Order: sequence, then C-alpha cells, then structure tokens
Amino acid sequence: MLTDLRNEKLDIIILAGQSNSMGAGSGEADDPFEPNADILLMERNFTIGMAQERWFNNRILSCFGFSFAREYIKNGNLRPGRKILLVKAAEGGTTFVDNHWGVGDEFYEGMIKMTNVALGLNPENRLLALLWHQGENDIMAFVRREDESDGALKEIGEWYYAKLKTLVETARETFGIENLPFVAGDYSYDWKEANPAACEAFKNATKSLCADISNAGFVETDGLTSNAYENNSNDTVHFSRRALYPLGARYYEKYCGITK
Repeated sequence: MLTDLRNEKLDIIILAGQSNSMGAGSGEADDPFEPNADILLMERNFTIGMAQERWFNNRILSCFGFSFAREYIKNGNLRPGRKILLVKAAEGGTTFVDNHWGVGDEFYEGMIKMTNVALGLNPENRLLALLWHQGENDIMAFVRREDESDGALKEIGEWYYAKLKTLVETARETFGIENLPFVAGDYSYDWKEANPAACEAFKNATKSLCADISNAGFVETDGLTSNAYENNSNDTVHFSRRALYPLGARYYEKYCGITK
C-alpha cells in the first residue's frame, strides 16, 4: 500500500560509496533481514519503499545498512511515530579518480540531492549519519600505475585523505550539521591479500581521517568473509551476505561510540 511520506517522520541515514555500500553480498545468511515497515529505502531514482534484499543474476544480495537499521531499532533508538529512511546514494565502481565523488561530481551531488529531497518531505525529518565504504576502484587505478614505492604510497594516501576530508566537510556544511556522524570501514580481507600495500595506504588514510575530524569512526573488518569464500567464486572484493550483517552491526556500534 502506498504511503504519503509527507505524513511520516524520518530518521535518515546515508549509504554512500561504491558496491560494498550499495550491497553486493551473496550466499547464505545466519539471520536474514526481514522487510520491516519501519525501515524504508530511497533508490537513486528517488523512489522509496520498504527496504529489502534484492535479486541480481539469480542471487540474493544484501546491504550492511539493513543490519545497521535493525540494530538501531533493536536498541531502542527509534522513537514512537518515526521510521528509518536509508538513502542509497552508493553505486558500484565509483571513484574519486574518475570524478564521481568529488564536490560537483555526479554521485556526490546525487547524494546531496537525494538527502535534501528526503529532508524536505517533512520538517521533522532529521539526518543521523553518513555511512561510507569506498576505495577499491581507486586502489586499482593506483595499482595499474605499477609504482608501489614508499613515496608513491605516501602520495596516494595523502591524495585519498584529502579527497575524503573534502567530501565529509562539504557535506556537513551543506546540510548545516557541523558534527554529522561519519563512519567508514576497511576492505575485505580476501581482497586485501591481493593488493596489500595499496589497500594499507588507503585504509590508513581513511582511519587517520576518522581520527582527525570530529564525530567520525573507522570500522575494522577482521573475520568477515567475502563472496569468494562463501560461494567458491573469484569475487574477493565484496563482503558476503553472511558478513554484511555483522559489518552493519559494527557500523552501528561505531556510530553509538560517536554519538554516545
């Protein structure tokens, strides 16, 4: 049944970055997400419906935002009369190097527009957090340069730090929320094994940024499996469906640490 969202009060959470934030985990899940009328999802075409796992190439794909929202409700954060809206601004394969996420670029501006549309549905809507997972395609662009000297790794880490810092600070300024919580996460262990030096440089840049700016936290991914491990495939870059649920819970725990 269609609902007039102008009558709903929404707690808004942005999911930004590339495919692991969009949700590309397949395989079995220990505690699958069940659609819930209190958890809504906005797609990049601005359609809004109940959040649910999606079918792609005969596989069920999940998203860590679902378990983040589930933990948020389970722990009593959702006030009566309110719903959660996940703004899925993420898109697979998007980068800084190809001008997707810089200020003024398509996906950054799309994230801003989507969130402003969500906020504008009701004056009592509020923006809670920006959840970020990204960097794999930027890392591969660096790896293709075939220069992983200490100087090159330092340079690329500083470049990514600056790009991500600008994104966070500009988004906070745009939304008028100086301390908007920002949470980012590490990459899949299976994938890091193939690109250890570059992944470490990007991880350290993201982790350092989260330590340097206010209201930000970094999520470690130890013990979380990839699609390759779960499905006997070559897909090491994406966290498995089984792993995305604890990953979302870790994002939620970090969010709680930020907001106390």
